[in-house]
Amino acid sequence: MQRLLKQQARPANGNQAKHRYAGLLACQECGNTFIPMIRCWNGKRRVEYVCRGYHRNGKAYCSSHRIHEEVLDAAVQEYAETLRKQCAEELKKLVQMQKMWALRKPILDAHILSLQKRIQELEREIDEIVIEKLKGSVSNPRPR
Repeated sequence: MQRLLKQQARPANGNQAKHRYAGLLACQECGNTFIPMIRCWNGKRRVEYVCRGYHRNGKAYCSSHRIHEEVLDAAVQEYAETLRKQCAEELKKLVQMQKMWALRKPILDAHILSLQKRIQELEREIDEIVIEKLKGSVSNPRPR
């Protein structure tokens, strides 16, 4: 994800600063990407992302969609935290399943061994039957 963000970051308005969400957001109304704009408000600079379709063509083309970078940062942070919690829960489940199977493994291994022995016994019985049939057919050839 970091690599993708670095690849997508582009300077806005000739500014050499890179913007982390540049090229990653698309307008649901017109499909254009959102472009970063540096806004000054009450002496503070902040970045907001604006629909390129609205910015270039006005409200006849698209509505004025915009989102502040701080809002995006908070949403990404919240998503990352949710994802981290989900991964932790899944890891707990996997550890529990691993423990359960580890406890059952000796029982299952013993069962597999007994089945393998039974298979060998049945194969021996089959071999004996085949040999007996062959002996019977050799000593009593069929008339032609």
